[in-house]
Amino acid sequence: PGWGPMQLMLEQDGTYQDLCYDDDGNDENNNGNDDASGTSCSEQSIVLVRFQLVGHLVGAFFAPFLGLLADWWGAVFILKTVTAFCVGGISLCMVASATQVHW
Repeated sequence: PGWGPMQLMLEQDGTYQDLCYDDDGNDENNNGNDDASGTSCSEQSIVLVRFQLVGHLVGAFFAPFLGLLADWWGAVFILKTVTAFCVGGISLCMVASATQVHW
């Protein structure tokens, strides 16, 4: 399993499906029909490929730094720090979704 099957799954699920409309507002895949589930367009595929590329580049860029930090402070400290940031981020997302503030 890798990115290819995940990209196909995301395309079939309709991720970034809002990019698949032409200038007239019609769906590019089915020329105005309402059953566009499971189809993809080139803009949708481009966005998903860019998402994959950025993810790989960020991972390749930060991997040496994370390795140096793990050597310096130890893997347990890094794991605890990452866990704290994840819990904090999830908590902030829950607070933001629970409030009725329109950004």
